[in-house]
Amino acid sequence: MFIPIKIVKRGSAKSKIITPDSTFSKPTLNQPMLQALLKAYKWEQEITKIGDIDLYCSQNKLSKRYVQLIMRLNNLNPKIKKAILDGTFPQTILLQDLVTKPMNLLWHEQDTQIFGES
Repeated sequence: MFIPIKIVKRGSAKSKIITPDSTFSKPTLNQPMLQALLKAYKWEQEITKIGDIDLYCSQNKLSKRYVQLIMRLNNLNPKIKKAILDGTFPQTILLQDLVTKPMNLLWHEQDTQIFGES
């Protein structure tokens, strides 16, 4: 018997096995993705109050580049954000993919890019 699997590395040394038939597994939250989404929202609120990203980064000892990358998540389609919060976001897409690769700002294009639907 042959069962095709895909091993996906997430974060440090943890790996996750994804089977082609995921009907028997319940949705799981992608913790790094969820935490980054929450950080992006929080940072946007705080930076808006201060009015200066450089000042915010120096006060909180954060890299400006890191903050800018994570805050890109604020531009995601609400449907994608909901999928992250519900645990139904595709497990094959990593946080690194969302923050470093080019993402279209048009929401319907994001749906196509992430979920493969039009």
